[in-house]
Amino acid sequence: MNSGRSARALHHLTLALAGVALTLAELPYLPWLPFGLIAYLVLILIAHTLRGGTVLPVWLANSIALLMAGGTWFFVMFRGNSDGWSAELPLSAALVPYLGPVLMVLLCLRLYRPRSQDDFWLLQGLGLLQIKLGCVLASGTLFALALLAYVVTAAATLAAGERERRGRSSAWVTGPLSQQPDWMPLGLRWGAAVASLTILLFLLTPRSDQPEWDPLSWFGMRQQRFGMSRIGFSEEIDLSRSGRLIPDESIAFWVESRDKLGQLTDQLTSDSRFRGVTLDRYEQGVWRSESAWMGGLFPARVRPTFRDLGPEAVQYRFCVPRRTGGLFLLDPLPYSEVPNQLPIRVVGGTRETGPYFFENGGTAIPIAFMGMMEYRYDQFTLPDQRRDRVQAPSFRESYVQRLLRGVPGLESWTRDLLLRSSLTSETLRRELAAYRGELAPIWWETMARTLCDHLAKSGEYGYSLQKTRSDPNLDPTIDFLWHVKNGPCERYASALALMLRSLGVPTRLIKGYVGAERQSTGLYLVRQSQAHAWVEALVPSATDPDGYDWLVLDPTPSSETPVSTLAKWWERQQRSGQEFWRELVVNYNHDQRARMLDRLASPEMLLSLVHFLLLLAVGAVAFWVVGIVLPRRRKSPALDGLTDLITRLRRCLTAPGRMVAVANTTPGEWAEQARYWLNEHGYASCAMIPMEIVRLYYRVRFGEQPADAAELREAVGRVATLEVALRRRLPTPVGKVQQA
Repeated sequence: MNSGRSARALHHLTLALAGVALTLAELPYLPWLPFGLIAYLVLILIAHTLRGGTVLPVWLANSIALLMAGGTWFFVMFRGNSDGWSAELPLSAALVPYLGPVLMVLLCLRLYRPRSQDDFWLLQGLGLLQIKLGCVLASGTLFALALLAYVVTAAATLAAGERERRGRSSAWVTGPLSQQPDWMPLGLRWGAAVASLTILLFLLTPRSDQPEWDPLSWFGMRQQRFGMSRIGFSEEIDLSRSGRLIPDESIAFWVESRDKLGQLTDQLTSDSRFRGVTLDRYEQGVWRSESAWMGGLFPARVRPTFRDLGPEAVQYRFCVPRRTGGLFLLDPLPYSEVPNQLPIRVVGGTRETGPYFFENGGTAIPIAFMGMMEYRYDQFTLPDQRRDRVQAPSFRESYVQRLLRGVPGLESWTRDLLLRSSLTSETLRRELAAYRGELAPIWWETMARTLCDHLAKSGEYGYSLQKTRSDPNLDPTIDFLWHVKNGPCERYASALALMLRSLGVPTRLIKGYVGAERQSTGLYLVRQSQAHAWVEALVPSATDPDGYDWLVLDPTPSSETPVSTLAKWWERQQRSGQEFWRELVVNYNHDQRARMLDRLASPEMLLSLVHFLLLLAVGAVAFWVVGIVLPRRRKSPALDGLTDLITRLRRCLTAPGRMVAVANTTPGEWAEQARYWLNEHGYASCAMIPMEIVRLYYRVRFGEQPADAAELREAVGRVATLEVALRRRLPTPVGKVQQA
């Protein structure tokens, strides 16, 4: 490819990628910007095709600039009357996202103005400003991919531009074109050097502040405005909202599991549950934690104490960043009849910080300390603890009555559903037929499991990340059960809880996480996308005739579908890329660096590093063979001969006392200068020889038309004739070399 054509293509491609990256970053703020991106890319493509042949009139450029200024003034003056997100922000913050389209318009204006020597750096500077603005506004992995593509093409663009500049300034004065460095090796050398230095500096200088970088919250923006929200933990459930849930693969917290000897061991599974908040109050489609609210002053009166479960206890250490929004425990948690004795111990806790949990309403309630960036605590459980039920401590009758508050209109429908179900026993059918507002507790567990299996396994209901409403006049849970019959886990948990409450079974919701990803022996991470909601129903105890148990129920249908091995591999790669971007780039801080060093020291990571280095070495050898060795072998001998002829011409014509070649010229321009000089100094008979040699060189190199031996011999003879003429200053007969 022509070096000028290659540099121009890379130049415009870099500008296009800058606009794409900025648009991806601006989407939450300016959802209409993709339409502007289409026009932006079309203008860049036209500019590349026309090669700078079109010049924008000055009056039109000034008119566009005035229009932009007027639009900015209009926004500043009338921003206060808007109900949009920007109306709630200071002017300086509200203007930040709107700088994106301004930069894109300015770049297009400069692209169509008369060309100058500084055009390259000016345009690339405007593209770099777009990338900088995108880095401020973005945190997603799509922007990361666009940023990576921009960095690669920008490095290649700078190398190609530098190679072209060197070729114009010195290729025909100090050496032939073939001796000038190609842009790709130049870009690789400089790119590798700069990347190594910047990566080292980045790893050595983590962020000093710990909170997660979330531009949407910094600029007062919420994604619910666009009908979308991310899967994650929250301390309430609002079933009246509609829209689609977006999976969030960021890390919620880490867990270490140790056996009774204190050694790291694998004990968590894909169905391990981590409870975060207990939701026991339902009102107008919203679940809240009334037990936490009523017990808000409880920790100040009674200080929770540590409960020792004995030498057989298994230890789980939690590391929860503040940005996750809550504290979590492995479910189920063994309770004691003594109030506020919990098998939970704060790691590094002081008298000022106090405990992280207290007991109220038969559950562990987390205490939020907003001043802490990260929470570390140990939880102890018994190895033989059942996961589907746990003994409930004694609590007040008022709390049980609170767990029976439901919605009217669901009792008869739930009873009819049980009567129609094939899972219902004949004895229970007779009890339901004689139902007068209360059933014996002996039937609570049977009804709970029957209704749970109906929602999860009957096939009448399906799992979906889309939250839909069919009849806004109905309660959201009733609307889901009767009409929608499709939705996320929180709707299934709410449906089961309210159905059981309508039949007199005390029930509550639990919001937390399900599943843990193993990183190394005994080390697990839990992602935001694993957030889940399930149900706890109060049923008679399986071991104590006078006691009760909390029965764990999950009515959500399975969302797993058969996928191929390739699809699973691709999903793992996506998660790894998202984890790398968020944890080691966007939110890289001192804790992340320490955690990264610990992982690098593990045997699994060392083995992976060896595999990566081997793969990198194989790729480098393949690149060297394909990119350097094979092109050298395919090099044309005719092109080497013509390059040597041009070198001979340059030396003989630029000898002392002869012509002086002008810098920054192409081979054709240099040959034209040589023709004028030869005509002016009495060598008219051989003035066309340099032009004929250069044309033949162009034909072989760029036109891919080979030259035969006769043409090369004739060209050598013509150059020798010119050399003799310059040496003797004698007229010579005119011959002719085949022209392109």
